Order: sequence, then C-alpha cells, then structure tokens
Amino acid sequence: MTICIGSERFATQKIARARASEVLRNHCPREPITGRDADFVAGLFWCHPRAREKAGLGVTHFVVSCSVHGPTLNLMAVRLDGTLEDFSIKQAVAAAAALTKEN
Repeated sequence: MTICIGSERFATQKIARARASEVLRNHCPREPITGRDADFVAGLFWCHPRAREKAGLGVTHFVVSCSVHGPTLNLMAVRLDGTLEDFSIKQAVAAAAALTKEN
C-alpha cells in the first residue's frame, strides 16, 4: 500500500510520520514552513479527520510550535485571524492511510 500525502508517497505510516518529524527538526519555531515541506504539511493537515474544523475561516500557513498539551514541538496551522491550531500527526497519517485503502 502506498500512502499519499500531498505530492509525496510513503510505503508505511511509520515512514510518513518520520517525514513529519523531519519537518519538525528542520524548522525554527514560529517561522513559516516553506517550499516542499510546506506542501507536505498542507497535504498532511487536510488529511486530518477534523481539518475543516481546525482550519476555521482558513489557513494562511503552517509553523512548528510548542503544543498546548506540553513542551513538545508540533505542527500548527496559522489561521486567518492569526491563532494557532495544532493537529495530530499520527491521526493525519492514519487518515491518509485509510483514504489510500478506500481508493
């Protein structure tokens, strides 16, 4: 099974989560994620089962920031009003894998 997230393809959920971890390591907190990483994170975000709710009125970009649930870094959507919304990498990857199975 190949998992599709944005324009990238992954053989397993573990490999897809590792790609997300790479993004977390390679970007400074609160600075916009750009380039190929931005495309991947946007694709990952929109795979999340609650993406529409989390997006609110819209998303301008994505950043790495500390989670509201603790000191760990997480991917965050920056909404049009400037607020941050975190999303679970694990849930998003699992949803992407489920979408791949359906198609």
